Amino acid sequence: MHLEMTLLDAAAQSNRWVQKPFGITDGFNPTWWVGSAKGPAVWCSVADVALGEVARAQVKPRSFVGAAYPTRPLPAGGATEIDLLEVREHLRRSGLGIGRDVVAMIEEAFPGPYVALSLDATSDGFWRRLGWSEHDHGDAADARADGAKLAAVLFESPE
Repeated sequence: MHLEMTLLDAAAQSNRWVQKPFGITDGFNPTWWVGSAKGPAVWCSVADVALGEVARAQVKPRSFVGAAYPTRPLPAGGATEIDLLEVREHLRRSGLGIGRDVVAMIEEAFPGPYVALSLDATSDGFWRRLGWSEHDHGDAADARADGAKLAAVLFESPE
């Protein structure tokens, strides 16, 4: 497998909102990839010559998302946030290592440090397998005590 990543521009809708550069495509969640998003963000499409597009990512350079995570010191210049990462549905858990390879490509294309937000156990497991450390949101303890839905877990790349 030979993967290549293409960085895609979005069409500006206003000074803060952009139109995502993707259309509805089988194997990708349209609620993630179609419509508008708050900028700035960079979209990545990863393709293999034989398989076509295999993964997508939404990256936010110089993100300050870590401010709500008290166990992670916030770097002065922010961090590169992998906001969304999706491997095409039929290729997930295929043993090809596509997700891992996409993260490595992002790390080559953007400056560190790197963070990612995870909203579910499947994503948590992916980031843990990569060796990224996890940080709970500042409200996590109160949410657990109240039985409320937890905020996203922040994962940080190893140094």
